[in-house]
Amino acid sequence: MDILHISYDYFSTTVYRNLFRVLNFKNNLTCVVPLEIDQKNKFEIFEEDNIIPIFYGRPRACSVQLNAKKYSEIIDEKIDLSRYKLVHAHFTLNDGLIALKLKKSKGIPYVISVRASCIMNLKRKVAFHNYLTVLSVLINSKAIFFQTESVFKELLANTPLPFRKNIKKKYYIVHNGIDDFWHENSFKRNYELDTREFTIITAASVEKNKNLINVAKAI
Repeated sequence: MDILHISYDYFSTTVYRNLFRVLNFKNNLTCVVPLEIDQKNKFEIFEEDNIIPIFYGRPRACSVQLNAKKYSEIIDEKIDLSRYKLVHAHFTLNDGLIALKLKKSKGIPYVISVRASCIMNLKRKVAFHNYLTVLSVLINSKAIFFQTESVFKELLANTPLPFRKNIKKKYYIVHNGIDDFWHENSFKRNYELDTREFTIITAASVEKNKNLINVAKAI
């Protein structure tokens, strides 16, 4: 199946490169990366056969809503959308609204990923336009993917009761994969620790979403 992926965060992490490398074994995929015009000359942003950055707009109030239609039009100009049977939007607000626009204009169904960072758009009451956009994206999606059960429950807690049934009937829990490097270089110790005090190195940014306190408690 030919699948069109949308991820504005593609160049910020290696997660998507690893994910798409694996998915390409079974599917023909193309990833569109919607970026603001100010990012056009950054050295880390490039175009390949199946990775296509598109540039439009600048940060401003309601930029997601104002830019989504233009992004969808640029995608239609650069890509033959008739070959794609499905769109996967990897973030609920920024990518999801573009997928919704493509569904309305081209009739291509879409699925959506909801990450912990996506929930913030449901909590920020000052940006009510984003709240309504997220609800519309969720309701019109074909399926919704969550990385963890806790993110799913948090989404439901911040979703109006009439919409929860719609979400419950089409959600899936799909955890992030682990890079093959860690499987190929797993460390197995053949001795017992002789003390309860030891040092742990964590490779992560220090932020609430990383649950570092819970990691320490688990250890």
